[in-house]
Amino acid sequence: MSQKKQGRLIVPPTDEKLKKRLALKLKEYQERISGKGKPWEYKHPELAHSLYEGHRDACYKAHVLEAVLKSDVPVDSWKLSLEVAAIWGKDFNVDDFKIACGVIDKYCGNLPDEPAVGGTGLPELIE
Repeated sequence: MSQKKQGRLIVPPTDEKLKKRLALKLKEYQERISGKGKPWEYKHPELAHSLYEGHRDACYKAHVLEAVLKSDVPVDSWKLSLEVAAIWGKDFNVDDFKIACGVIDKYCGNLPDEPAVGGTGLPELIE
């Protein structure tokens, strides 16, 4: 009998202000993916994921954050990794994906006592 795998569970935030900040961060990731001003904007954009760590980083963080923002229940990073691996195939980088999950988990407020593992921080809301 095979054992069901489970990864880190990323609990979606309930605080509305934090959700808005995370939505802004998702837009930032999407802009990074587009590559404006980055080498993958004009040099082999079809190879961006395999050639540029910055592209992979933005893709993984955007995918994780989008899943968390759309969910009302904890998101299983193992299941999510299978989805992302199916998208990127042999170019999927599990270590980069794990880092992305840790950053998003921290941004969601779930790891207050753990040191930051990367990321540029959340944007402030302009009200």
